[in-house]
Amino acid sequence: MPVFFTHSQPIILMKREITYYSHFHYEAELIYVVSGRYRVISKGVTYDLSEGDIWLGFPFDEHSYVDIGDNVTMLAIFAPEHLGAVGRLLCTRRPGRPVVNISEFPPGFGDGLVRVAQMWMALNKRNESAVRNYENELLDSRYIGSATTRETVLAYLSAAIGELLGAMDISPRDSAGVYSIQKIVNCCADNISDPELSMNKLTAAVGLSRSQISRLMSSMMKTSFPEFLHALRIRQARQLLMFTDKTVTDIAFECGFMSQRNFNRVFREITGMTPSEFRERSEELGNDTSL
Repeated sequence: MPVFFTHSQPIILMKREITYYSHFHYEAELIYVVSGRYRVISKGVTYDLSEGDIWLGFPFDEHSYVDIGDNVTMLAIFAPEHLGAVGRLLCTRRPGRPVVNISEFPPGFGDGLVRVAQMWMALNKRNESAVRNYENELLDSRYIGSATTRETVLAYLSAAIGELLGAMDISPRDSAGVYSIQKIVNCCADNISDPELSMNKLTAAVGLSRSQISRLMSSMMKTSFPEFLHALRIRQARQLLMFTDKTVTDIAFECGFMSQRNFNRVFREITGMTPSEFRERSEELGNDTSL
């Protein structure tokens, strides 16, 4: 069964030889094959990608990827609301062809996507000199006039996605369910530290009945409210374990758990390790955001 994920912030990075099991999320996802070959399986269709190919996954598209040779890929996962009007198109349209090639776009299009990933990774590592270099390169592009660092990345990504959509033969889709799920996810994320967040509170906040919420989460997310809330809280806990020095106890309460014991139990059920083991492993891997 595919697994539902949600991400507390955009993930933009360069990777080698990624293989990942079937999953889906309400964020969109872009994969650009910089070199080598790569396979994406989305909604039962297999796409064998080669150098220069770009695959764009829309919200709630089930997908997996398989390494089929030495490759370097640029991966971006981002919530539609990060991209303004372009993000709304991702929620209301479907692609006629989800794979395009950089040869269809102006020179430098692929290089710009690589710079976006390099700059985002430099931002996460707080490498200020590298950030300035990448930012200057992006600001010189035809997409962007002036912006601050994170705004630069998202502005470039938004413009690039807009061009991709123009080449993908997009057509209308039923967007009501996507927007409802987005409201549910955002409400849970905004109240993640509330240990008393319940279905009753959620119905009052999003204006949907219990049965409507349950039906939407079951049909579109393949999960239930309690399972999703646990997954969301553990995702947030992972970020705090990787990027802060907060104690495990403080993180447990910040993520809405009423005790560290309950936090440890749920964390192990979802990740297969304790919070302390996860923190130790993430330090060994250099705080890899794909964990």
